Amino acid sequence: MARYYRLKGKEVCFVSGSDCYGTPISIQAQIEGKSPHEIAETYHEKFVSILRDLNFSFDNYSHTIKDSHLEFARKFHEDLYNTDFVCRKEKKRLYCNSCKRFLPDRYVVGLCPNCGHQTKGDSCDKCGKVLEPEELVNPKCNICGDSPVFKDNFQFYIRLSKLEKSLKDFFDKRKDKWSINAINLTNRYFEEGLIDRAISRDLDWGIPVPVDGLKNKVIYNWGENVLGYLSACKEWCEKNGKDFRDWSNGNGCEHIFVHAKDNIQFHSIIYPALLIANPSKYHLPDKIFAFEYVTNEGQKISKSKGTCLTARQLLSEYNVDFLRYYFAKNISDRKDLDFNRKEFIDSINGELINNWGNFVNRSLAFVKNKFNGKISKSEKNEEVRNKIAQTFKKTCSFIESGKVSSATKEIFELVNFANKYFNQTEPWKIINENKEKCEKLCYDYLTLILNLAVLLNPIIPTGSGKVLKWLSVNNFNYQFTELEEAEISEFYPLYARI
Repeated sequence: MARYYRLKGKEVCFVSGSDCYGTPISIQAQIEGKSPHEIAETYHEKFVSILRDLNFSFDNYSHTIKDSHLEFARKFHEDLYNTDFVCRKEKKRLYCNSCKRFLPDRYVVGLCPNCGHQTKGDSCDKCGKVLEPEELVNPKCNICGDSPVFKDNFQFYIRLSKLEKSLKDFFDKRKDKWSINAINLTNRYFEEGLIDRAISRDLDWGIPVPVDGLKNKVIYNWGENVLGYLSACKEWCEKNGKDFRDWSNGNGCEHIFVHAKDNIQFHSIIYPALLIANPSKYHLPDKIFAFEYVTNEGQKISKSKGTCLTARQLLSEYNVDFLRYYFAKNISDRKDLDFNRKEFIDSINGELINNWGNFVNRSLAFVKNKFNGKISKSEKNEEVRNKIAQTFKKTCSFIESGKVSSATKEIFELVNFANKYFNQTEPWKIINENKEKCEKLCYDYLTLILNLAVLLNPIIPTGSGKVLKWLSVNNFNYQFTELEEAEISEFYPLYARI
């Protein structure tokens, strides 16, 4: 999407970052005998490396232990705590006598009170219910395995119940631009009724609550990690001489969020609640596109069950364009994407290589052999031009609606048309009967290749970039592109079969 909007001439600030605070990092640090900071830095560097090799084009991929984020989150929460949307509540909390500590969210495991699934103490992976550790059935300490007891404690809460009407108004206004799973799950939260949620917790790893005199109480990481979008944008603005308020208050901007379905609640409820509650005027999400999970050969990805599938593993085996194409084609907001190796290999060999790669290679080879690599600009072929224009129109609509899979399939309808057109026009015969007519046909083939390379650029930028280079095209936008006189440089098969 970031590449698409850039090619549409939009100024884009594409940000995300590593969520470094919270119990997963703290628990992993205990397991490895390292400091949480060391664990956070180690994994952040791994994420940066993987995202780079997957060909992501972040303008700023940050992490939440950076000073810029700490300062932004502290100030944001200072302002927040001075409103009546945050209050202090006394409540009995789970306490582990063996570990000598109160147990926040993922320090507790047990059964979901809603569906009975074994889960952690912040939300259920199976039914999506937002939880507090005290709600779990038969809770256990995730560190030592003992059964915790209840003890009096206090935390600060964000009053979602008081924000419910504003959040519902926001939802009703924006939901038509959201993915179906984001709409359905968020609607369910409203039907169940929003309840106040703890915004602080007892943990020694996190951003301290901005209240004087408190020790070991930190901001719940869901209350600060989503602010990383803003702090990363602010950091980018400062580096590039931009006015952060132009971006953060929606001054002509559109805010688009893309994530997995388990993060819906944090983007459709929590993040907007924080923004509404804060006295500063921040722009609320415009589009929320949530995608379902990835499974491996029909099974949930799990290290313990031996079904783990990692991006690094796939990158070591396959061309990055193959992965990008397959996931773009199959990603969905309605069902899980099952990574099946046979289906993956058949899809790549049959579609990306046999259809797209083969059309490129045989067209360029024909031009190289029969016309010494040079084709003059020809009169327009209305059928070809209209087909390309319609593909751009439909693809743009799909991408802007978060329907990446539909966009990818639409582009490959044009690839199929191109191959059929090549076969039906039979240039190998026409060259002997009418060379001028054959050159016009070759101009059509190259026009199709050029525009397909542009259409595919956001999805498979590596292969697309090669094709554009072979056509000596350096500047292009995401629209029908007229081919000028073409001179084919050296080229080679676009992809090797797997």
